[in-house]
Amino acid sequence: MTPDYDISVAGRSITPTISGRLIDLTLSDKRGFEADELSLTLDDADGRLDIPRRGAEVQVSLGFKETGLVDKGTYIVDEASHSGPPDRLTLRARSADYHKSLNEQKRRSFRDMPLGDILKTIAGDHGLEAAIEESLAWTNPGHIDQTDESDGHLLTRLGRLHDAIATVKAGRVLFMPMGRGTTAGGTSLPGITINRQDGDSHSFQNLEGSSDYSGVKANWYDVAGAVTRAVLAESESDARKLKTLLETFASEAEAKAAAKAEWNRIERGRYTMSLTLAIGRPDLLPETPVTLVGWKAEITGHRWICGPVEHTLNDSGLVTKAELNSNE
Repeated sequence: MTPDYDISVAGRSITPTISGRLIDLTLSDKRGFEADELSLTLDDADGRLDIPRRGAEVQVSLGFKETGLVDKGTYIVDEASHSGPPDRLTLRARSADYHKSLNEQKRRSFRDMPLGDILKTIAGDHGLEAAIEESLAWTNPGHIDQTDESDGHLLTRLGRLHDAIATVKAGRVLFMPMGRGTTAGGTSLPGITINRQDGDSHSFQNLEGSSDYSGVKANWYDVAGAVTRAVLAESESDARKLKTLLETFASEAEAKAAAKAEWNRIERGRYTMSLTLAIGRPDLLPETPVTLVGWKAEITGHRWICGPVEHTLNDSGLVTKAELNSNE
C-alpha cells in the first residue's frame, strides 16, 4: 500500500509544491468539544517556502494510491513557526468548526426547556444549526443556570449529564448519545473490522476489578419537602458498592440522568484497547463501531466503539493510532 495525500490552502492544492518536502503530518481527531488538530512539518532547506498567515484555511485528505483519499476536513492555521538549520516550516491548525465565540462567558437560565430547544438557542447564537438525536431532543433537564459559563462548557456539561457527545461539525452543533455509533440524525455509522494482521501493536486492559461499583447514587434537593433525596442507577448485582456523585442536583430528573450517565461511563471503561495500525485507516473516526478479529476471544468477544484517533504520515508510512472502549 502506497500512502497518498492532498493538501489545499484557500481552495488551491499545494501538493505538487510540497511534494518531497513533507517531514511529518499528524491529524488528531478528538471526541466532543476538543478541537481536532493538524500539525504539518515541511523541509525548507532551500528557503523557498512562504510562511502562511494565521487564519489560512487548510484542507487535508489522506489515504492510499490503491484505495483513494478520505476527506479529513478543513483546519484554520493558528500557529506557524520556522526553525533551523536544517530549516523547517511547522504549521499547527485547529478544525474550522471550532468557534472561538463558544468560549465567551454568559449569564442566563433555561427553565423547563427541552434539550432540543436549548441546543437550537445556543447554535443560533453562533450562526450554526442544531442536530440532536430525537430521544434526547425531548428530554427536559429542568432548570439550567449558565453563570459566567461559556456555551462550549455548557454544552459539554449537558453532554456529560445526559451521556452524550456534544460537538461542532460541518456548521452544526451535534448532540448524540455516547457509544451508539450513530449520527445526530440517527443514521448508523458504518462499522469497521480490524484484523490483527493490520496492526503493529496493541494493548488490551481489563479494568473490571479496578472499578467494582455496583451502581451510582445521585442526590437532589426537594424544595417542596425541604429535604435531600437520592436516586440510584445500578446493575442487577446484589453487591452494594455505590459511587456517590458530589453534586446535589436541582431536580429528580436531573439527578436520574446524571446517575445513569455516570453508570454508563463506568460500564464502558471496564475494558479498553489501544491500537497502532501500521497500515493506517483514515476512515476511522471517533464513535465508529469496531469489530476486532484475530485476537484472543477475551478481546474479540466485546463490542467496541472508537474514541480519539491520531493519523500520522511520514517516512514510516501512514499510521493510525486509536483508543477503543468496550460498548456492552
